[in-house]
Amino acid sequence: MLTTKDVALNLYSFGYYGGFIKDEARSKPPLGIDGLVALVEKYKLGGIEIPFDHFFSSDEIQNGITYLRGIKESGHSVFIDLEKTNPVYIKLLLPMLSQLEIKVLRIKMDQIGKTIYGGNRYLSQTFDEAVKVFKSQLKELVPFLENYDICLAIENHQDFHSSELKKIVEEISTEHIGITWDVGNSSSVCDSPETFYKTLEPYIRNVHLKDYSLVKSANGIKLIRCPFGEGFVDYRNILPMLYRNDRVVNMSIELGAQITRECDLNFSQYWEALDGASVDRDSFLHFVDDNAKVETKVGYSEYEKDVSEELMIESELNDIDISVKNLNQIISSL
Repeated sequence: MLTTKDVALNLYSFGYYGGFIKDEARSKPPLGIDGLVALVEKYKLGGIEIPFDHFFSSDEIQNGITYLRGIKESGHSVFIDLEKTNPVYIKLLLPMLSQLEIKVLRIKMDQIGKTIYGGNRYLSQTFDEAVKVFKSQLKELVPFLENYDICLAIENHQDFHSSELKKIVEEISTEHIGITWDVGNSSSVCDSPETFYKTLEPYIRNVHLKDYSLVKSANGIKLIRCPFGEGFVDYRNILPMLYRNDRVVNMSIELGAQITRECDLNFSQYWEALDGASVDRDSFLHFVDDNAKVETKVGYSEYEKDVSEELMIESELNDIDISVKNLNQIISSL
């Protein structure tokens, strides 16, 4: 039976309080790993998911592993994300993961130049080059992954369609390359959560339980931050698919970005840049029609409303409070 102990809390939920959004005027320190653990204990969640290389440089890896081992020994699960797909760093990290009994790491493709979101590839002149570099890095790492029996799970970071991720996994290694499914991100590159899961189910090794308010806009659709359970994702349908007796994957609550993501579906260039991705355009646009709301002037995150530091932190903590309550209600209804 699924419980909140089967779900971790992801530090990326706190774009502002976690320190990922830079604010030189802020007076309070970022939430940090200890603060995240305190929230896990408060809400009786299972553990933490953190960007390891955000906190620990290459010469601090063993210190980081020792630190996380203490958290794990206190009864909390630990899952590691990597902000950068750096083969040198990963090769140093892999032999130490046995100390934490970790077999899966979350990674994402590093884009070249300015990062684009919302699947808006036409805004990047270097996207194809970034894909080539990324695939080359994965191929370089496969022998080391095999040696230590580790899987790198690629996140759908508003860049790849599910069919493209499937092709990468099957081309490089179905045993040691897998998928981190950010459920809310599915719709940014023309997947519904259901079509994403159907395409990649055998390869999903880690899941970010994210929700977004899906809103029609002049350019296409906007993905606006909201608490888990209050957006377009039908988690009463998704959670039973993820938690089955024959297969249980790591799951964490990760709230959406404070900066609204817009997908330029109404631009022909958007679709032209997705040529070859096996996108079912008509089906996806029907999904949008069925699930997206009409844009309103109040549909923005607290960060975009330019509230104070105190209110920003309060809003992010309140989002977690609402999310855990919604999670409990959904679990109770299953």
